[in-house]
Amino acid sequence: MTETQDICAHCFYYHDGAPPIASATRNPLGASGVGTCQILPPVMVVVAGVPYARFPEVAAERTCGEWEPNRFPDDDGGENVVPLRPAA
Repeated sequence: MTETQDICAHCFYYHDGAPPIASATRNPLGASGVGTCQILPPVMVVVAGVPYARFPEVAAERTCGEWEPNRFPDDDGGENVVPLRPAA
């Protein structure tokens, strides 16, 4: 078994390069080593009178008390959903 550090980069809720704005499809800045923590719903932020939902941006090497191991260590991050079989 490979040992991993309990840092954001290896956390189930961390999404590398994900957009901090909840309605966006990609991060336009694309900062390396920075992603979003999506353990909680996005927070409403108002900028220049315009409200939008935002996830917190975190550095990949940080950690917190909510850390959980990544349950989908493959490249798609669990996006390739396999439907459950109906109970027999």
